[in-house]
Amino acid sequence: MKSMDENKFSKEAMITVKGSARVVTKPDHATFNVGVETIHASLSTAQTDNTKIIDKLFAVLEKHGISKDDYNTNSFSFFPEQDYSGGKPKFIGHRVSNSIAIKVRDIDKVGQIIDAVSSCGINNMHGLHFAASNTVEAYNEALVKAIEAAKQKATVIFGLRDSKLIITKVKELTTNQDSFISRSGDVLALSADSETPIQSGNTSVSAEVEMDVVLMF
Repeated sequence: MKSMDENKFSKEAMITVKGSARVVTKPDHATFNVGVETIHASLSTAQTDNTKIIDKLFAVLEKHGISKDDYNTNSFSFFPEQDYSGGKPKFIGHRVSNSIAIKVRDIDKVGQIIDAVSSCGINNMHGLHFAASNTVEAYNEALVKAIEAAKQKATVIFGLRDSKLIITKVKELTTNQDSFISRSGDVLALSADSETPIQSGNTSVSAEVEMDVVLMF
C-alpha cells in the first residue's frame, strides 16, 4: 500500500528538463607567449645570446609596469640543429629556445606591450588570449538564469493544467572554468610607426542544468 507522500505525485506527471544561459562580460586582462630562439656552433654562445634577449625583454616588461608575478618561463630547450637536405645529416649549430608567458592586466595597453616586446629581438609571439577575472560572479548569474529557463520550459510543457510544479532534483551540467569565458583576440596589424591595434571583444560564460520536475495535483 502506497504512503500518503507517494500518492502526492503522479509518475506520468514527472519530467526532466534542461535549461541553459549565457552571461556576457568584458575582459579585463590578456595573456600571450613570446619565444626567443638562438643558434650558434657553440652551445655556450647560443645560450648567452638567448639570455641577453631575455634579459632585455624582462627589462622592457618592467619598464612598462608589468609585475614579475605576471610573466614566467613556460618552456626552455636546447638541441643540435641538423640539415638533412643533402641526404646525410649536417650539423648547423645548437638551437636554444625559450618561451615566456606574459599577462597584461590593463587591456588598453596590450597593443603597446606587444610593440615593446617585439623590439627586443624575440622570434615569435602566439596565444593572445583575453579573459575576465569575475568568473565566479558571472557563472553564478548564468546558473541562476539557467535554472529559471528550465523552470519556464517545464511550465510550458505542462501547459494550462491547474497544478503546482515541484522541483525534486537539479543537476549542474557545467562547472566554472576559465575555458568557458576565454576568447582569443586578433592582432589586426603590426607596424613600427603605430601601436598594434588589438580587438579584445567580449567574453562569455555559460551554464546548463538538468532538472527533475513533478506535477502535484
